[in-house]
Amino acid sequence: MTITAPPPDAAIAPGVVSAFVIRHVMQLGHKLGVGREPLMARAGVSEADLAPADGWVRQDVLERLLLCSLDYWRDPVVTLRVVLAMDPAMMGVLGYLMQCCPTLIDMQQALTEFSRLISTVHAPSITHEPGVSLWAVEVRSRSEVFARHSEEGYLALCAQLIHRQTPEALLGVRLRHAPAMEAGLPHPLYARAFPCPVRFDQRRSALVVDPQALNRPLPFGDAAIFETLRQQARTLVQQLGAQPRLADRVKECLRGLLARGLSSREAVAAELGLSPRHLHRRLQEEGCRYQAILDELRSELAHKQLLQSRDGLDDIAARLGFSSAGSFSRWFRQTTGLTPQEFRRATLSG
Repeated sequence: MTITAPPPDAAIAPGVVSAFVIRHVMQLGHKLGVGREPLMARAGVSEADLAPADGWVRQDVLERLLLCSLDYWRDPVVTLRVVLAMDPAMMGVLGYLMQCCPTLIDMQQALTEFSRLISTVHAPSITHEPGVSLWAVEVRSRSEVFARHSEEGYLALCAQLIHRQTPEALLGVRLRHAPAMEAGLPHPLYARAFPCPVRFDQRRSALVVDPQALNRPLPFGDAAIFETLRQQARTLVQQLGAQPRLADRVKECLRGLLARGLSSREAVAAELGLSPRHLHRRLQEEGCRYQAILDELRSELAHKQLLQSRDGLDDIAARLGFSSAGSFSRWFRQTTGLTPQEFRRATLSG
């Protein structure tokens, strides 16, 4: 499969999804009773819309398809039905990568690093609260219905991947939308899609994962295959050319700069050929903040290094761009409620 770059204006325009994935989703929907041709006719979608030359289906096309599907077939959880019928292989390299991760923390990092191989509609992130790890996702759309279905579908797919390997790690799910109802109760398909407690009307949509499970070996993990697929995924990301969102470009730039002890907005702006003010303004247009991107990446890398290495805090702090182990410890405690030593001790002892 040849992968080309998303449209150049994808950073400020609605997102895109791989036509390879959409083709499989449409086939599944047809098997579940959502007729392909009638749906396309009602939505005003052409074959060219679903098989564009650049390989990316526009978000507005997907919005029309979903809304017409809901209006005609009256199934409020159609997205969850499709996800439950999906095979991870339908996500290409990313799907195979998810199935052979040695640990959940490897799965976390792969999701955030490579999700744009299949979609720029979904913006995944990893955050931490005292006692839990949050695998969050945000979908921006003019349609709240589309955003709800997209976020639910993404998290349901992640939940199924986790549950197959380590069901005890999944503590719950938070959904920022109200539930689809049946007979006055949340639709029963939520219980199948999310094999854990589900809470609705939350601040953000996220899976709640036990941090003590992050570094345990997964039963189907294979470090050699994982590394081979990860290198292939990185090659595919490089082939994408222009990054779909400026926030993604900033995050990837920071990965390299942090290794050199740099983390300032000025250093990132220089790498991207922008002025610091222009970088700030462009990120604001995407609804992002530079410090939030830096904190998210630092959190991802800090948790992995604390769990998968025996390095001291001075070394980890330097690799994350902190001036000292003390400043790193204060930042870590502010974001997680624990010191790095407490987190490492509590998690590894589990």
